[in-house]
Amino acid sequence: IAPSYAIVDDVLDRNSSLDDFTWNLLREIHRHDCSHFYVHAFSNGGCFVWERMRTILLNEREEAALLSEESSRIVDELKAILVGAIFDSGPIVELDRINQAIQQCSEQERAEILHRCGPIHIDTDPEQKRIVEQRKKRYIQNLRDDPRHIPQLYLYSRDDPLAPHFFIDELVAHRRKLHLVQQQVWDTSEHCAHFRHHPDDYVDAIRLFLRSCCWANSTNSLCSSTSAWPSFLAWCWSTRCWCVHRRSN
Repeated sequence: IAPSYAIVDDVLDRNSSLDDFTWNLLREIHRHDCSHFYVHAFSNGGCFVWERMRTILLNEREEAALLSEESSRIVDELKAILVGAIFDSGPIVELDRINQAIQQCSEQERAEILHRCGPIHIDTDPEQKRIVEQRKKRYIQNLRDDPRHIPQLYLYSRDDPLAPHFFIDELVAHRRKLHLVQQQVWDTSEHCAHFRHHPDDYVDAIRLFLRSCCWANSTNSLCSSTSAWPSFLAWCWSTRCWCVHRRSN
């Protein structure tokens, strides 16, 4: 998940801070020299990072020409070992409800958002409303119509007021027609708290998904056998540390 101010920047189509955050994250992953990695995104703070990361790693040829030699090398190496993406409590496409989301932030985060982004008046400022609506349309299109075959897992609940399940249900059904997509849905569970309420289901869903990622990448010798199933490196934002998901027999 990205810092809250970076998400607000992106909703208002001022995404330079999110670009910087995502590049720093990619460099950190590259520095750890892991065999494979997947993205585990929480809420829109994680989905926006995934959206930007996907654009960087799976960029078009004309965009690649703008990268430095070092950045180009990082992109080439990381996109070869990206095996999947997990979305917990997202995506949330009602971007015009950003003020409601900000109220869930800590007092310190809200102060930082105000300092960096200024006041948000989507309901009363026609220009802000127009910008957010355009960003929403682009966000939905990017989520629905991404042509790349990267396995995805969606973890969400039917009573999450911040992440309505209707859009996620539709998104899963749409993408499942052409791509490897899995889902785990609970009737009751709080936003970004599914592991706390359903730890066994949560772990089982991720374990099954990671095995599916290996099958999807079966041409890679590392994934062709469950005995060679690699470790996965993930950033835990709540503890500000890297966690290694070890192979489970």
